[in-house]
Amino acid sequence: MQMVTRSLERGPFSWRRILLAGTRAFGINLLLQIGLHPILPVAFFVPVGTGFVAGWRIMATGVEGALIGLVMGGWLTALCGLVLLALILLSGVLPWSLESPGAMLMPVLICVFFVGHLSIFAGVGAILGGYFARREQTTA
Repeated sequence: MQMVTRSLERGPFSWRRILLAGTRAFGINLLLQIGLHPILPVAFFVPVGTGFVAGWRIMATGVEGALIGLVMGGWLTALCGLVLLALILLSGVLPWSLESPGAMLMPVLICVFFVGHLSIFAGVGAILGGYFARREQTTA
């Protein structure tokens, strides 16, 4: 009996597979964060869960899991960059000014925290998910 494999399942290292898994996990993570943001303790650990599922699906190794976390962090960096750009462009219209020195420091620090949190937690989740998926396959 021949088994049909999906494009994201375990195989040789592929950037396409990492980018697809990381992008899909980021989209799901973003939707879950939007829905669960009122429940902060749960929302804080959502990246671990989405990273775990992404790592499980592709049976990620340690390096692949870390790359999934970096891909997700890259998407969040792009999203934060767009928000910061909008803040800068709207600064003339907003009642508070961004022209004083250090006015953009707080939004940038918040973005750095969120990107770091997502990258680390999702990467650790993907590494754990890949580890347990490979372990389950060897024991089955």
